[in-house]
Amino acid sequence: MLESMSDHIDGSLTCIAKLALSTIYYSIESNNLNDINNKYHYLSGYSQGDFLSKTSLESRIETCLIILCILNYAICKRKDLL
Repeated sequence: MLESMSDHIDGSLTCIAKLALSTIYYSIESNNLNDINNKYHYLSGYSQGDFLSKTSLESRIETCLIILCILNYAICKRKDLL
């Protein structure tokens, strides 16, 4: 589904990649919901969601790495996402 979405919906690859990378950075560097609005602006719309507030640090990072692996074929073609 991620592959199909990124192939056929303009901007979805950028959005998904930035969301995954921002989540990884947030999880490693802070993991504090109070820091999202100040340091991780891309995640501010998701700060009250279950993924950031109720999921363990390890599960968030693993999920985001899986997403990036799935989309690797397309991300490699886009230098702006590397």
